Amino acid sequence: MSIQEAVLKNLDLLSPEQQKEVLDFILAKVAKSESVRETSAVKTYTLSELMAEVTPENIHRETDTGNAVGYEVG
Repeated sequence: MSIQEAVLKNLDLLSPEQQKEVLDFILAKVAKSESVRETSAVKTYTLSELMAEVTPENIHRETDTGNAVGYEVG
């Protein structure tokens, strides 16, 4: 018996309210799956494309992190 068949067989054993809960759960899982799918379809960028967006107005300034305490400096 497949999972789908087992779900359908056991769905009949539930009250209408419980069946609605199962449907809500399934719809939430489908929505989450679709949002994950959309997220994985996000465009990827090359380093050249990203660097082309750096301007004097949006570049980060140097940050002083204090004296070197290990092997930060060669």
